[in-house]
Amino acid sequence: MRHIGEEALKRAVRTINVKCYVPPSEQMFAASRKTWDDAWDAHQRNQAASSQTTQPPDQARKLHHLLDTQG
Repeated sequence: MRHIGEEALKRAVRTINVKCYVPPSEQMFAASRKTWDDAWDAHQRNQAASSQTTQPPDQARKLHHLLDTQG
């Protein structure tokens, strides 16, 4: 819900015609899942890179000191 939004989900539930709905084939599902997984992996990498670059220098210095002295 965080990524799609509650209103979009409610609209989809209201407007879908379950009698006419044809679920995706296994091949289509696999392709969609790969696309989603790739996008999610890219998002996670961006989040990790962003959190590393925004770390305050004092915190980074303390972390390096702890790693050097305590492993």
